[in-house]
Amino acid sequence: MDDINLVIIPRYRQSIQGSLTYRRYAKNFDEFIRQLSLSSFVNKESAMASTSIKTIVELCNNFARVWTSNDESTKMERLKEIYKQAIERIELLRHQMLSISNVLKDEYFNCLARRI
Repeated sequence: MDDINLVIIPRYRQSIQGSLTYRRYAKNFDEFIRQLSLSSFVNKESAMASTSIKTIVELCNNFARVWTSNDESTKMERLKEIYKQAIERIELLRHQMLSISNVLKDEYFNCLARRI
């Protein structure tokens, strides 16, 4: 849930902050954010995204370690494999973040509809 509060929510809020909808329903939005912790889907997706980020960081560290190693015989093959894994994980993370964003958007507008 920390990832949602620190990364996703501020960006989502910022993206609609200038709109009339946000100013008009800011109180409902804040209430929705408090209720969001009940959403098991978002919690699960957030945990998976957090794992993806940690894996990407580990892959970057591995890339740097291999890059600076003295073993020239397998260096390029290992770098290519690490690069391939990082690209796959970044693509997975992109899909996870889009999924979380779509759920947040749908839940927020459902929350608004119930209030009207």
